[in-house]
Order: sequence, then C-alpha cells, then structure tokens
Amino acid sequence: MLVDITPRWESAGVERILGFMRAHPHGFADFAEAAAAIAAYLPHRGKRKSEARLRPLLRAGDDGRLRWHWDPAMLGPIAEEGERYQPRLLAAARRVELPTLLLSGGRSDVVSADTVREFLALVPHARHVELPRATHMLAGDANDAFTREIEAFVRALDAGDPSTR
Repeated sequence: MLVDITPRWESAGVERILGFMRAHPHGFADFAEAAAAIAAYLPHRGKRKSEARLRPLLRAGDDGRLRWHWDPAMLGPIAEEGERYQPRLLAAARRVELPTLLLSGGRSDVVSADTVREFLALVPHARHVELPRATHMLAGDANDAFTREIEAFVRALDAGDPSTR
C-alpha cells in the first residue's frame, strides 16, 4: 500500500512539505500555537484541530515545548538525497507482483496525475483510489474515506478477489 507517494514525485510539493516540517524547530508553546501553524499551512481544512486530535502528533520536550513526533534528523536526507533514489524506485516498481493499493489525494502536491499514470504503467495490477478533497495528508484530510478504502482492499484480499491481484 502506498499512501500519496509514487516512485517519482513532484519535487515542489515535497519541498513545500519539508518547509513546513522545518518551520518550527523550537516547537510550540501550546496546542493552540501548533493548531495555528497547521491552519496556516492547510487553510482548506477550515476549523482548527483540537488538542485531542493534536496530542498524538506532538511530544513535550524537556523544556516543556511541544514538538512534532517525527525526527527532524530525517529531513536532511529526504531533501538532499530523495530524488537520487527515484530511478531505483522506478525499477523496483516494475518488479512488484503483490496486490498493491495506491491512495492519493486529489489536492496533493506530491503525487500528480502524471506520477499516478507512470506508476500504474509500471504496476498495471495496482488499484488506485483518489480521495478528491485530500492533500498529501490523506488520513488528516479524509480519514473516514481513507480508512474505508483500506478496509475494502484488505477485505478483497481476504476474499481472494482477483481484482486485488
């Protein structure tokens, strides 16, 4: 299963995401400040996330400030070396034989119609589902639809549905 990523991606979209991830290295004073940062980055979402929805995404540091749960050390290699791996990823995609689901966001700036077409040409048995209102953050933008599509794919696998082959 691929969630809004293909072997080749839109570099400008990845740079935008990395810019957001790098934008708050010193964290946030509280959940409201983190919610404001997300709202500025993803204005299409409308109302701000509640503390309950943000809690799993943030960790309190020794200084009491809230920081994203991901390791900022991963950002350098992704930004500096990610595209270098695209030819190998494309070659690997040609060898995929397992049932494959590609979920993409209709408003994604990482996966485009072109990168989806290329992926489906490499992995012709793959099933692709686009969640029209979602950005790269599918689970955050369209969690119910995201979960429904994954459950449907897994159920089809369990049932031996040939369309998942």
